[in-house]
Amino acid sequence: MGVAVNLATYLTGTMHLGSANSANTVTNFMGTSLMLCLFGGFVADTFIGRYLTIAIFATVQALYKICFHGVTILTISTIIPSLHPPKCIRDATRCCMSANNMQLMVLYIALYTTSLGIGGLKSSVSGFGTDQFDDSDKGEKKQMLKFFNWFVFFISLGTLTAVTVLVYIQDHIGSFLDKAAIKDPKMDGEEITMQRNWYLSTLTDVEEVKMVQRILPVWATTIMFWTVYAQMTTFSVQQATTMDRRIGNSFQIPAASLTVFFVGSVLLTVPIYDRVITPIAKKISHNPQGLTPLQRIGVGLVFSIFAMVSAALIEIKRLRMAQFFFVGSGEAFTYIGQLDFFLRECPRGMKTMSTGLFLSTLSLGFFLSSLLVTVARG
Repeated sequence: MGVAVNLATYLTGTMHLGSANSANTVTNFMGTSLMLCLFGGFVADTFIGRYLTIAIFATVQALYKICFHGVTILTISTIIPSLHPPKCIRDATRCCMSANNMQLMVLYIALYTTSLGIGGLKSSVSGFGTDQFDDSDKGEKKQMLKFFNWFVFFISLGTLTAVTVLVYIQDHIGSFLDKAAIKDPKMDGEEITMQRNWYLSTLTDVEEVKMVQRILPVWATTIMFWTVYAQMTTFSVQQATTMDRRIGNSFQIPAASLTVFFVGSVLLTVPIYDRVITPIAKKISHNPQGLTPLQRIGVGLVFSIFAMVSAALIEIKRLRMAQFFFVGSGEAFTYIGQLDFFLRECPRGMKTMSTGLFLSTLSLGFFLSSLLVTVARG
C-alpha cells in the first residue's frame, strides 16, 4: 500500500508521466497483484496448502528484495540517474522529458515482481487464520465472528505505517482445471482412456461448483465499490498535491500521506462497529453476527456513493478530505463483509480459492478504473 499510494506522485513528479498514464499504471499494478490471488488460491487449495503457500511466497518476496528485485528495484530506480529522467526544469530552453522505454521497463519489472508475491500471500492469509477456529465449538465460532473485524484492523494498522513512515522515506530519502475426479481403471477392471474421463466429477464436486455459482452475483455487485476505492490511490492523491499541506513554516505533509485519513477512518470504524454497532444490531435483529455480511456490504456501497459525491465537490472547492473518510468507512464494512461472506459460503476445500475470487473483485475494480480513464482520455 505504501508503494501504491506514493506511486502516482512518483510517476508524475519523477518519471514525468501524465496524470492519466500514472493513474493507469497504479491501477494496473494493483489489479494484477489482486488477480494473481486467484493463482495463489489455486496453488494453495490444489497442491501445497495454505501454510506452505504463505511460507514459499513470503520467501520469494524476501529473496526478490535481497537480489535487487521487487521493491528494491523501485528504490534503486530512484537513486541511479540513468533509471529515471532528469529533473524537470521549466524554462524556455528545455522541455520536460518523460521516462524512456528502458526506464519504464525497469519500473514495470519491479512492480510486477512485487505483484507475484502479493498474489501468493494475500489469498492464503485470511483462510489460514480461520483454520485456527473450530466451527463445531460454540466458543470458538463466536470468536471467529470477531476475527474478521480485527484481521482488517491490524492490516490497516500496518497500512498506516506504510502511508506515513514509508511514504515519508520515499519522498525525502529516497495443468487443466477440469480434471476434478478421474476414475482409476484398476478399480473397476476396465480400460478407460484418460481423455474420455476428464469431465467425470463426484456429486460433491458438482455441489461445490453450485455453491461457487451462488456467490457470483455478490461478487459482481461489489466491483464498482473497488473502482471507487482505486481513486484513493490515484486521482485523490494527485488532487492532494494541489492543496496547501504545510504545517508551520518548515514541514509539508507528503501528498500520499493524506491517505492517513483514509486508513484512520478504517481503524476508527472497525472498533466502533465491534463495540457499539454490533451489540445494538444483535438486540434489534437477534442475529449473533449483528449485521449480516450482505448488509455490511450494502452499507459499504452506500459509503462509496457519498465518497464520490464529496470528491466531486472537493474538486471544485479543494477544501476537505471527506472522500477519504467515506471510502475508509466503506472499506471497513465492504471488505470485512465480503471476506466473511466468501469464506462462510464457499466449500471447505476451496477457502483460499474463494478468497482469491473475492480479491478478484478488487482487481477488476482497479482494471475498470484504468478503462474509464482510457475512455475519458481518448
